[in-house]
Amino acid sequence: MRFIGPALAVVLLVSSSPVCARDVQVGATTISVAAPFGFCELDKTNTFDSSWQTSATNLLKASSIQLVAGFPDCKELKQSRSTGQLILNKFFVSAYAPAIGTASAASTVETCNQIRAMGDYSAESKSVVQDAVKKYSSSTSLDSKLLGILEEVAGQVCYVATLQKIKTNKGDVVTLLVLIAVTAVRKDLIYLYLNVPYADAGSIPAALADLKILYSDFAAANK
Repeated sequence: MRFIGPALAVVLLVSSSPVCARDVQVGATTISVAAPFGFCELDKTNTFDSSWQTSATNLLKASSIQLVAGFPDCKELKQSRSTGQLILNKFFVSAYAPAIGTASAASTVETCNQIRAMGDYSAESKSVVQDAVKKYSSSTSLDSKLLGILEEVAGQVCYVATLQKIKTNKGDVVTLLVLIAVTAVRKDLIYLYLNVPYADAGSIPAALADLKILYSDFAAANK
């Protein structure tokens, strides 16, 4: 499985009991998703929400990843609807498009091993993401660095860390920590993205603890 880390990523109080779950079609199967505590479903009738989802969809698609569901931080979403400012905290459920309908536990192991051997993203993948950021977002540039695999449960999930520096169209530089849980569900290779502002090295274990809860809830809902 080819792994490309796109330019996307959530700090929050994570609930271990997500509510308002809904089913989303992925290929020939359905996946259950729910907004974690502190994150909101998008309002399809709201122009800003619709535009935000389209941007997220296109950014992921540039890396051959299909957006299944996107949940921005509720407080940031409310403010961004008025100001248009960049939403930093968000959670995405996505699927690796070429593997939809064909993935297995072996696909998870293969992908995690590939990431472990990468060292960093290739110049080609960085260029693809950079072009997508300029085309589909309000940011003007992105510098991504793969930090590697933080933890792994063989055959089930691995947790990947990426550090991103984003330059907005206002000239501000924002550093984000993007954590990704790689797993397989119902013959689909699933990436769960958690994006949070990066303050220092202490941001990593805190965000990883949150992502583990998000993964646990997701896995339980999709047995």
